[in-house]
Amino acid sequence: MKYKVGDVVRIKDDISKCRFRNSEGKMDKWQGKTVTVTKCNSNGLYDYYFMREDDEAWWWYEDMIAGLVEPELTDTEILKEAITTFGEDEQIRMCHEEMDELGVALSKYHRNPCGDTKVDVQEEIADVCIMMYQAKIMFGEKEVNAIIRKKMKRLAEKLKDEQEVEVVYGKHEIYGKLYTWINPDKHKTETGKIVTADTRHGEKPIIVFTVETHKLKDVKHHKKIVGGVE
Repeated sequence: MKYKVGDVVRIKDDISKCRFRNSEGKMDKWQGKTVTVTKCNSNGLYDYYFMREDDEAWWWYEDMIAGLVEPELTDTEILKEAITTFGEDEQIRMCHEEMDELGVALSKYHRNPCGDTKVDVQEEIADVCIMMYQAKIMFGEKEVNAIIRKKMKRLAEKLKDEQEVEVVYGKHEIYGKLYTWINPDKHKTETGKIVTADTRHGEKPIIVFTVETHKLKDVKHHKKIVGGVE
């Protein structure tokens, strides 16, 4: 038999002239479709097959089948095949080339932002992404991914540091020393009112003198306001 159980095959686009086609054309709906062999039989003269997709309703003879369907490769398999086919040296060179082309496309878009230059950038981004995926495979995907996660975490911290936060200047008593607290939890504060602050002696009431806004990176070392105006 030409095919075996488990083979994925494609039915011919036109089976109208096939010897054992159903005369009412009920098999025609499967023309051009991909199906999977579940059983292989013979009537002594011709081999025929049952298919999973039609619930084994029809006998499919070999003259109805166009041939095997090659399984589609995954993206990773395609990239590995490219590295094997062209070689690592060539693919590293391609990484340089594609990144250079992206740089050129970005420069053109920067000078003339329009639909055409944007499409050029999109095309070059796609090319660079494909080459970067290959670079990860060549230089250690597991290690590169670990570095990416670490750098993403660092980026998240930087973004947090750039956020603005309310800064409260207050005193423990009217004529006491002026201290500074941050209010990241956005407790209600108001000049001249009493709020609760975290201090080195525990949570204490303070008098609010001034409220300002600063980037968190500039004041993140200060203690926090833990209770606002009632």
